[in-house]
Amino acid sequence: MRIPRSPVAAAALLLATPVATALTPQPRALAAPPGGRTVIVQLFQWPWKSVAAECETFLGRKGYGAVQVSPPHEHVVLPDAGDGGHPWWQDYQPVSYDLDRLRTRRGDLADFKDMVARCHAGGVKIYADAVVNHTTGVSGGQGSAGTRFPDKYTYPGTFSDADFHTCRRPIRDYRDRWEVQNCELENLADLKTESPYVRTRLGRYLKDLASLGVDGFRLDASKHMPAADIAAILRETRAHIDADPSYTGTRDPYVYQEVLYGSGEPVRPSEYRGNGDLKEVQAMNFISRKFWSAADPADRIHQLHAFPVGWGDDMEAGDRAVVMVDNHDSQRDALPAADGGQDRQILTYKKGAAYRLANVFLLGWDYGTPLVMSSFGFTRRDTSPPRTADGTTTPVTCDGANWICEHRHSETADMVGFRNAVGDTPVNKAADAPEQDWYSDRSEGGPGNKIAFSRGAKGYVVINRDETTGWNRTYRTRLPAGRYCNVIGGDHDPAARSCKATHVVTVAADGTFTADVPRMSALALHVGATVEGPGGTPDTVINVHRDVGWGNRITLRGGTAPLSWSAGHDCVNHSAALWRCTVKGVPAGRPFEYKPLINDTRWSLGPNHTATGGQTVDIHPTF
Repeated sequence: MRIPRSPVAAAALLLATPVATALTPQPRALAAPPGGRTVIVQLFQWPWKSVAAECETFLGRKGYGAVQVSPPHEHVVLPDAGDGGHPWWQDYQPVSYDLDRLRTRRGDLADFKDMVARCHAGGVKIYADAVVNHTTGVSGGQGSAGTRFPDKYTYPGTFSDADFHTCRRPIRDYRDRWEVQNCELENLADLKTESPYVRTRLGRYLKDLASLGVDGFRLDASKHMPAADIAAILRETRAHIDADPSYTGTRDPYVYQEVLYGSGEPVRPSEYRGNGDLKEVQAMNFISRKFWSAADPADRIHQLHAFPVGWGDDMEAGDRAVVMVDNHDSQRDALPAADGGQDRQILTYKKGAAYRLANVFLLGWDYGTPLVMSSFGFTRRDTSPPRTADGTTTPVTCDGANWICEHRHSETADMVGFRNAVGDTPVNKAADAPEQDWYSDRSEGGPGNKIAFSRGAKGYVVINRDETTGWNRTYRTRLPAGRYCNVIGGDHDPAARSCKATHVVTVAADGTFTADVPRMSALALHVGATVEGPGGTPDTVINVHRDVGWGNRITLRGGTAPLSWSAGHDCVNHSAALWRCTVKGVPAGRPFEYKPLINDTRWSLGPNHTATGGQTVDIHPTF
């Protein structure tokens, strides 16, 4: 939850991230988005119905893994607060956690359930922004579901005065741990999270969300709760799940925490690692600084080569860090002081091409789990999302003015597919990395505003942050030979393997290609975005010599598209003991592994077979 605050409070109040951690320690894979999809999008203040539609029409087909939705609880209603009434931050002030009566300005319980089901059908997970540190900051009023409360320490049926800390004044000194975790964040009533009752009530709320199919939680304002209290709340969540014999919801929700850190402060993000992942806000600050201007020699993008190695104070490891270019708080900190901001150099959609290029880097680089922003237009810190007169949020229309929809920019949306295609293939960050792995215009005597880097043999990115000149050269890569689509602006169609003619790039057998990357633009190639045409992807033919009996069939599974280890590719029977498997789409010369199956259920014995794109091979498997 973020409301207008002082610069000191703002610096101290940042988030602590997600990556893939569940309620009990377990491998990261359990918390990761599905099917290798690793990108989260924050659809900030979107109504549930609009989120559902976006999952169906855009997010699923673009490869997004999860949506972070705004808080699903009854919130305070503030028609006269802020600048024009109904500020966005009213949604971060809970009045009750009763999901049976869930009604927010973004929708009700039926809308929420429908959203979860429709997003799941599109392969997109739902992460809920969960506010469990505090309630409201007003002396009394009514919630969005009609609950009346007499003061900010009394919520009938939920909390009473004894459930709140007794400090009952705003935090003054962020260098005092006790104050940070017992006094009030911007006058918001601070819950006594060490209380068994409070822990149980909050744990039940998270369990109720998980029972609706919510896949994970961003824990708001985690810094203002001791790490042990959060651990206890998560144990309560687990206990509620395990105690319900009819439970069919999410059993291992993904947890990420908001733990902001300021220099010299006693509360550090590292304390919270045992509970889940952390939002790495330092990464946001560094990326903004390097992409902010091409004129400052102290901050240019060539300096990002080793990022994040050697950067920052106790930065999180990549498998624990959720990283971003901006979020809903930092966007408002970037506003001028006259508009309620702090004049911070944080990139937002208002910065245009520089912001878009920073997102190319975020999604192209190998650090952390990316979280991308999707905003509504605002001019002041308190600006409400688009709404009706009674405060109800209006349906989303991506017009670039009322609803910005940055997640639809090609530099973001089409880099999601890049991220999925390259997986965890690392960037070579060695100082002496060869040109195929890292290159900048510094090697040409330039200022360092142009970089190119490889994700091994799976992807290649060029970013030209220069505001005056293009970058026309022959680039050296590790990509297999073939025809690729520059997915940024290329309108790549994976099914048809088509691309705008102006965005087709031919990689030669030695891994080189020649291209002119205009000023303030980028290029991205990956093995999942190849194009039909001369020199592209000839058929690969696997002849499987095996009689499998009447009524049975042979399929192939493999690790290179269009083959998959999860579903079989059908082969054609040419004689009793010959099945011909024609695989289209593997670039010429690319090695890949595969295995034949009988009826797509019975695997062949022995190690995986290998072939090369464009070959015709004969195999004699046993089963």
